[in-house]
Amino acid sequence: MNNANNVLDRISSGTLRLELNQADDGGLPRTKGGSKALDLLASFSGTGADALPVDFLSGSQRFRVAVSLALGIGQYASHGSRRIESVILDEGFGSLDKQGCSEMISELQRLKDILGRIILVSHQEEVADAFPNNKYLVQIVDGTSQVSLVEELM
Repeated sequence: MNNANNVLDRISSGTLRLELNQADDGGLPRTKGGSKALDLLASFSGTGADALPVDFLSGSQRFRVAVSLALGIGQYASHGSRRIESVILDEGFGSLDKQGCSEMISELQRLKDILGRIILVSHQEEVADAFPNNKYLVQIVDGTSQVSLVEELM
């Protein structure tokens, strides 16, 4: 959880922190779909309010939590025999405000020296422009997806 919280600290301006919910019965809480793998609570610095389930977070806060968990788990797993070399982020940037988007871009740029590849899927130009690597355009042509390098289209 420490790795995820370190990332979350940087991409939430230090306002969010995660903790595992300790169920009263000693087991994992039940949901409609069964038991949860992780029952997480989020606390907000400076509010003094009780931590609340991540289900109640806003869209941008959930995106930050999801990214921090993925990167935190990846960093944890990388200490084993095989290093995690890539991460894929599919959308989510649209839920962030300008500052949140800037923090996320900064964190991903910081991680580009640690990870071999960061694949971003985004319709937001400011996100795409922050990473000068190859960009691809996916189009439906005659009912089939076709992928082209953006440089080839110019």
